[in-house]
Amino acid sequence: MARIENDQDVSETDDIFSLIQSAWDLGKYEADTVEYQDCLTKISAYPESQIISAILEATSKCTPDNVLSLSCIFDVFTDLSAIRAEILVKIKNTTEDSQNYCALVFLAAQVEEKIYHDPGMAEILIDQLMHGKREQYNAFINNIVEAAIVASALSQKFAEEKEEKRQKQEQEQTWVKQNASKILRVKVSLAGTHPLVWRVIEVPATYTFWDLHVSIQDAMQWHSMQGHIFVMGHRRAREKITIGLPPKVPDLISLLDPLDYFERDEVIGKWLNPQHPPVQYIYDFSEYWVHDLCLQKILCKDGTKTYPRCTSGRRATPPAGCGGLKEYHEWIHRHNRAQEKSQKDEGDDEDMEDDPWDGFDPDDFTPFQVRFRDPKEVWSEL
Repeated sequence: MARIENDQDVSETDDIFSLIQSAWDLGKYEADTVEYQDCLTKISAYPESQIISAILEATSKCTPDNVLSLSCIFDVFTDLSAIRAEILVKIKNTTEDSQNYCALVFLAAQVEEKIYHDPGMAEILIDQLMHGKREQYNAFINNIVEAAIVASALSQKFAEEKEEKRQKQEQEQTWVKQNASKILRVKVSLAGTHPLVWRVIEVPATYTFWDLHVSIQDAMQWHSMQGHIFVMGHRRAREKITIGLPPKVPDLISLLDPLDYFERDEVIGKWLNPQHPPVQYIYDFSEYWVHDLCLQKILCKDGTKTYPRCTSGRRATPPAGCGGLKEYHEWIHRHNRAQEKSQKDEGDDEDMEDDPWDGFDPDDFTPFQVRFRDPKEVWSEL
C-alpha cells in the first residue's frame, strides 16, 4: 500500500491506536471484508514510526494466544526491519515475568514468519511458552538476529537458483522450437509377459513425461488408477534417475528416495535417445507392471497424421487388479490348457470354472482400438 508522507503529531497516536484496535478485531474473523481493507488503508496513511508505536502499545493489551491477529497489520509495511528492531528493544526492556513480555516475543515470532515464511518459528515459541522455558527467550531473540544473517545468504542462494531456473526454461523453449517437427517412434513392451504384450506408438519429441504417461496408459488400455514412475536404468541399480509426480501427501518412501525430476518439467526428446540409459515405465506399485521403452526411430512430423498414434501391437493388456505378473501367467496357462482340451473335445477344464476374468481374451488387440486422450485435459481432471 502507498503511504502518505506527512508530519502528523505524535499526539494523534490515539487515533492510529483506535484504527489498529479495529483492524485487530476485524482481522480475527473478517480479514477478507471491505471494512478490514479500508481500515488498513487508513493505517497506512500514518507515518511508520507512529504505526510501530501503536502496535507496541497494543501488545500491552494482548495475551499470547490473541497476539497472532495483531500481526495482520504488518501488511501495511513494505519493509519490516524497523518494527523488528523496535520489538527487540522493547523485549530487552521488559521483565520476563510480565504478560506483555510473552506478547512481545510472540509478536517478534510473527515478524520473522512474515519475513522468512517460517511458521515453525512461532510454533516453537508457543511450545516454549506453554512449558515455561523462559530461559530460552533470550536465546530465541539472539537467534532472530542471527537469522537475519542467514536470510541474507539464503536470499543470495535463492536468487542464484531462480536465475538457473530461468536459464533452463530458456534452453527448454529453444530446444522445443528446434525439435517441434520431430516424432519419436517408441516400442512399449510389458516386461516378463510370454508371449510378449507390446505396442508401438508415435509421439511428439516435445511431449513431457506426463504426456507420455497418458499415451502409454491409452495404448496399453490401462485405467490410470494407480501410481507410476519413469526410471532411467534398472530400478534396482545403484545409479538410477527417477522421473515422476511427487505424492500429494509425502510418505516415507518419497522422503528417503525423492524423485530426481518432475515429469511435467521434462521433455521426452532429451531423454529418449542413444546417449541415455534404457528407460522403464513402472505402473501400479502393488502389481508392479514394468514397461520397457525402446526408441525405434526419429521421424519428421507428417501433416496428414494425428499424433500421438498407435501403429502396431500384439495381445491384450492384463486386466487391472489381476494381481500381477505371476497371477497373469497362471491364468494364461489355465486358459491355454482349456483351449487345448476344447479342441480335442475333452470337455471343459474345471480350472476355468468361475473364472474371474470371464470374457478376457489375451489375444484381443488391434491398433485401431486405441483412443488417445488430451494430456492437459487429463491433468485438469485430477
